[in-house]
Formats: sequence, structure tokens, C-alpha cells
Amino acid sequence: MYRYFGELLTRGAGSVLASGCSAADSALPASASLLRYRGYSQAVDRDNDPNFFSMVEGFFDRGAAIVEDKLVEDLKTRESPEHKRKRVRGILRIIKPCNHVLSVSFPIKRDTGEWEVVEGYRAQHSQHRTPCKGGIRYSTDVSVDEVKALASLMTYKCAVVDVPFGGAKAGVKINPKNYSDTELEKITRRFTIELAKKGFIGPGIDVPAPDMSTGEREMSWIADTFATTMGHYDINAHACVTGKPISQGGIHGRISATGRGVFHGIENFINEASYMSLLGMSPGFQGKTFVIQGFGNVGLHSMRYLHRFGAKCVGVGELDGSIWNPDGIDPKELEEYKLANGSIVGFPDAAPYEGSILEAECDILIPAASEKQLTKSNAHKVKAKIIAEGANGPTTAEADRIFLERNIMVIPDMYLNAGGVTVSYFEWLKNLNHVSYGRLTFKYERDSNHHLLSELASTRFQVSLPAPSSITFSHLSLQCRSRRVWSGSLGNTVAPFPSSPPLSSRPGSLCVRTRLLLPLSFRCLLLLLWCCNSVFGFQGASEKDIVHSGLAYTMERSARQIMRTANKYNLGLDLRTAAYVNAIEKVFKVYSEAGLTFT
Repeated sequence: MYRYFGELLTRGAGSVLASGCSAADSALPASASLLRYRGYSQAVDRDNDPNFFSMVEGFFDRGAAIVEDKLVEDLKTRESPEHKRKRVRGILRIIKPCNHVLSVSFPIKRDTGEWEVVEGYRAQHSQHRTPCKGGIRYSTDVSVDEVKALASLMTYKCAVVDVPFGGAKAGVKINPKNYSDTELEKITRRFTIELAKKGFIGPGIDVPAPDMSTGEREMSWIADTFATTMGHYDINAHACVTGKPISQGGIHGRISATGRGVFHGIENFINEASYMSLLGMSPGFQGKTFVIQGFGNVGLHSMRYLHRFGAKCVGVGELDGSIWNPDGIDPKELEEYKLANGSIVGFPDAAPYEGSILEAECDILIPAASEKQLTKSNAHKVKAKIIAEGANGPTTAEADRIFLERNIMVIPDMYLNAGGVTVSYFEWLKNLNHVSYGRLTFKYERDSNHHLLSELASTRFQVSLPAPSSITFSHLSLQCRSRRVWSGSLGNTVAPFPSSPPLSSRPGSLCVRTRLLLPLSFRCLLLLLWCCNSVFGFQGASEKDIVHSGLAYTMERSARQIMRTANKYNLGLDLRTAAYVNAIEKVFKVYSEAGLTFT
């Protein structure tokens, strides 16, 4: 049931310690010694509230330092080794900065008759793949630095999960709770026009998506505004944004995509026996407790899927308060309570939690709120053994170092919350193809499955047995004949369903009694299939089925890549650096093979 990636992690750590660490390091945990071996501590910003974009650049530098030699070695040119290294370092310098940042200010007339000027930003980090991709958030904390950092994270996130987009991000500096729906529509539509005027939105240029405090409604306004103005003659105009309602070209499964991706990401690592052995935990979700910070879209759906697969939520925290129940909190009941009351505070099946929910006792901690929540001031107090980053950038570099020293596994945001952009990619493709997934194959697959069951139901069977004295289950066999009758030495046919005529037999014969075992089990199997066909129709794959399958496959494949890289470079539990290494290699390859214009 559980995978075992091998004893590579402990062996890899051991080899590094044996070859490169001093005797003083031998007293440290393996992860701490690895950090010192790689010079990690010199790369850490020790400020408790570091600049967000600088923090992301620091993580990039760590990954680049590890992979640089391999990039030089793999470069297939006729240049000298010195020029190869200069080329590699040059391309790495190209990848790192943010390419374009747009800052806009525009007026709106409020419902009260007052006028207000609204600020907004859009950052495009990289165009190594187009279009650029990234969400739009509404928050008073929005700044140029924040959108640049989030845009760069989007570039690396897309590369990690093999989604062919560059990274981008947008923010509007408002608190949406202070505005009416009419005012929010005005702001959203005007911001869309400002982006379009400067070429910062379009199906092949830049494709926004939902983010903090935005959702289907805002994306629908954006799509409609673009399609009726700048994209009036573009048949693909509605592909200018993803996360839309189904009626506007959206895709089934997009709302829950990020939370579902968080679940799949945790699943891939928690079922890996080698990683769980390093943490002193058993594989699987059963018996595991988790705490969520932030009960928005990501937190809610992460909680749902984890709860469904056997994990127990013991705490939930939000800006206005936290709740705690060691016996578990039901996600459906909590969702209904918040919808009715506007807050989780006062939820009847849980007690108020005093203190920081990030420091609560649990196995898995899921920060799903905002950036820089785990810092050097609280990293020592975290009790979880697994930190699953549902939010973007919740862990500072110094906190990340502390977690590795404490042997805590951090599943990085650039992998874990990539479910949203993955399903956005599916929606974008759907809009370009102008046909929903499964529409062309659904009926064909359903009819094929039904035909297969009908053929099985019309088939008659007969069992071939050896002499009674030597019967074993390995001897029971079925041999197919061209006339669809399974014949054997006893000459008795067996119909697959209970309504068929009774079996002929010879009472008192051991051979006959044993002969009945296999046909009856086979009949039961066919009966079960027939019932499933009657109830569920054995239909073909729907759009939601295809989306869920594609997301699960993407998250599993990307997790495998991160594990292999962590083993290859002896990174131990440093999954973040492994993910950055993967992203850098992929983005570097695009720049290297495409070449550069006008250098």
C-alpha cells in the first residue's frame, strides 16, 4: 500500500557526512550537518520580516548554486569550459529578476457619491513560456514587492509541475469587505481595461486567475470586459482568464483544485515510507492529526479531502480567532457555520484556542493564509512534524533553516499549491479547443463498457479440473473456446448469473464440490459488475473525472521528480531546494535551447 523510495535518504546523508563534515558536526542531526556542508546558513536572511522578493531570490540562489556545475557539464556547445560557465551564470541571471511590472491608478465613483483612487499592480516575471500566468488578489497589503515575489514563485511553480506558462501576479490595494458588489464590479472591470491597454492581459499574453479575495465572479467580469472590448474580434477571448464559472467557459473541478492539490501533495509524501521513517512516523493518513491556518478556499478543500481519507482536523485558525477540538472538527459543519455567521469563532463543536494556532500540537500543519507566517520567532515552537505550505511563501528562509535542523519536513508551496495553476492550464486548453473534456468520448466509452458486460453476461463457462486427489487452487483453470463456451474434462457448463439453470453435479464427489468454488466466485464477480452497471451506468470519463485524474497524475509525477533530485544531491528533507533545482533546470533548458535575441 505504501511506497518506499529506498534507503537513499539516510544513505545519501551518511555519505555526505562521511566525506565532507567535521567531527564537530557528527553530534548534529543529519539535516543540520547537511545544511552546514552546503553553506546554507550563509545564504539565510536573518531578519524576522525579510523582503518577500529577496526571500524568493535567496531560495533561487541556493538551488542555482547546487545545480550550476551540472548545467555547465550538460551544456553541449563547442565553447571552452570557462565560456560555458559564463553562459550558465548569464542565463541564471536572466531567469532571476522580474521582467515587467505595471503600476496603475484609476478613479471610481462609490455608491455614496464620493470619488476614490484605487491602486493596482501586475508583475510578469518571465516570458520563457507564454502566456504568463498568475492570480489577482484584493488586499490592503498588496505592494510592488509582493506581486514581484509571487510572480517569480509562479514561474518556478509552473516549471515544477510542467505547466508551460511564465509567472505573473496582480494585486489591487483594497479591502473588498469595505465595498459593495457594484463597486467591486467597477473596480474589477476598470482594472481589466488598464491591463488590456498596456498589453498585460490576453489569451496568448497574460492570463490571470483567482487568488486571495477573488473568485469565479471576478473572473467572469474580467472575461466579459476583455471579450467585449479589446478582444472583440478574438475567438479565443474568453481564454484571457481562468477560474471562470462553467457558463463562461470554466471547467469542473477548478474551485477545489488548489485544495485538492494540497491533499495529493501531502499524500505523495506521507505514503513514502523512507520519508516517514526519517520523521519517526508511520506511512498513511490514518491516525494523523492536522491543523489549518486559514479557512478560505484552499483551507476548506484541503480539510475536506484530508478528513475524507482518515486524517483528523483538531484545529483551525483565522484572523479573528482560532478553534480547537482534539476529537476532530467536521469540515462540512464548520463550512455551514461560517457561511451562516461569517466567522469560525463560536463554532459549537469546538473550543476557542488561546495562543498561536501555528504552535498547536499536531502531526501536519497547513499554513493556508498569507506569506511570512513562519519566522525565526516561532519556528522553534512549531510542534508539527510535517509543514504543508498551502499558502504562497508562508515560511521565511531562517524558519526554513530551523525546521531542517529540527528534522521537520516542509513540503514547499511551489509544489504543494500548484493544483490551481494545473487545472487552470486545463481550463485554458479547453477554451482554446472550444470543446469540453470528455464530450467526444463519453458516450463511446459508456457504450463500450456496456457492450463488454453484455458479452460477459451472455457467455457460458465450464471448469476443467485434475484428478480429485490432486486438486489445488492453482489447478483451477478456465479455457476459452471459439464458440464462447469454456469447456473442460467434466463436461458441465456454468452460467454466470444466479438466474441461470442449476449446475449438474454428482453428489458425494470431492471433485464436484471443489469445482463449484471458482464458478460461484466468478458468477459473483460478474453479478457485481452487472449491478454497478445498472446503478452507475459504467459511464465514460466526465470532464470532472478527467480533471481530477490529470491533477493527481501531475502531483504524483512532480513529487517523484522532487524525491529523485533530493536523493541525487543529498538534500535530505530539504524538499524546497530540490524543487527549485528542478524548476531552474527546466527554465534554463528553455532559455538555452531557444537562444537569446539581440545580446
